[in-house]
Amino acid sequence: MYTSANSKVKNESKRPRDHEYLRLPIRTLLPHPVFFVGPLCRASRLINMGMYDLIYMEPPREIYLKNGQSTRILKAGAADMEEILALQKIAYITEAEIYGDFDIPPLRQTYDEIAREFSDHVFLKAETKGRIAGSVRARGIDDTCQIGRLIVDPVFRGQGLGTALMAAIEKEFETFKRYELFTGDRSERNITLYERLGYHIYRSEQVSSSLCLVFLEKYSKGSRQGTADTD
Repeated sequence: MYTSANSKVKNESKRPRDHEYLRLPIRTLLPHPVFFVGPLCRASRLINMGMYDLIYMEPPREIYLKNGQSTRILKAGAADMEEILALQKIAYITEAEIYGDFDIPPLRQTYDEIAREFSDHVFLKAETKGRIAGSVRARGIDDTCQIGRLIVDPVFRGQGLGTALMAAIEKEFETFKRYELFTGDRSERNITLYERLGYHIYRSEQVSSSLCLVFLEKYSKGSRQGTADTD
């Protein structure tokens, strides 16, 4: 069992499930210190979710995504919204740390806001061992597919899941001539991934003193301006 500061550990012999979320009364700051017991899992962060703080507990190492492990990518439904939102807030902690800003929109997004996105976006999820390990969303505007919030559970990063989700969302919008997305100019890991997938920076926008967004695009192979993928 995992506990936060000043709370008592009960039944230490009980091991957590492969992947769990515990909810505790609301706190005011993010991130929070967390104390934990148990050799297989560790408490990663507390994410403010409105009425509760969410403790995310990482799974045991033996269930990390590996080559050959079965992972399904499929469309997400309304029943997945809460889990995707929770994963989004966990995944964007590293982005918040890069920019020194924990008030970024992905961490502030509410359940009602993501529910509205579900009405005009396609959401995909990557499932492994019955849990959502990653997600991406997109919508079509004219001849452009606008891709947003590619997220991967931190414990599954570096396993090719982000690349697989990008390929799947592009396939969903394969009739569109152009794909577009954006990220922060200091998010080097993201930029490296997108450029490896054939995207190119075409403009930037300074949105605050600490954040400059870079916009990347890629044309489909069948379009007049398209270029061949490098993979």
